[in-house]
Amino acid sequence: EPCPRRLDCALQRRKFCPLGSSTCGPCLPNFLEDSHGHCLQEKRLPSGRTSVPSLGDEIDALADMLARQDATRSHALRDGKPRRLIVVCTLAGISALIVAAVCWCRLQKEVRLAQKADYSAQRVTSPLPYDKISPGDKTLAQSAQMYHYQHQKQQMLSMEK
Repeated sequence: EPCPRRLDCALQRRKFCPLGSSTCGPCLPNFLEDSHGHCLQEKRLPSGRTSVPSLGDEIDALADMLARQDATRSHALRDGKPRRLIVVCTLAGISALIVAAVCWCRLQKEVRLAQKADYSAQRVTSPLPYDKISPGDKTLAQSAQMYHYQHQKQQMLSMEK
């Protein structure tokens, strides 16, 4: 069973749950536990006896205790460490999002380029077999080959001289 809320423990005039406990702690300072398990404020009379406090006194005591707790909590926030931690975590998160966005954009660009390359490769048809080339193209190819051969031969001869 989980520990009661802090406010519930305060209303019972008890300390908050100790670790691992499912009940509020002992009575707060200046409170005594009666035979029914209730914490009652101890009020000392000049003779040294204790008396049961009035409802107004109990409310004042609870309000004072809660005010002291709020003061310590707000002091921790004014310290600035939690604020710095929040700023650092926020900046780290934003940076991570920016890096993720840049990586995603690059990935998409590479995917588009790969798809474009695949499409271009599929569009290029294989060269026609030699026997399906027209006779004029064959003659032109042979002439170009012969010219290239003669040009290389001439270069070789001029280098020997």
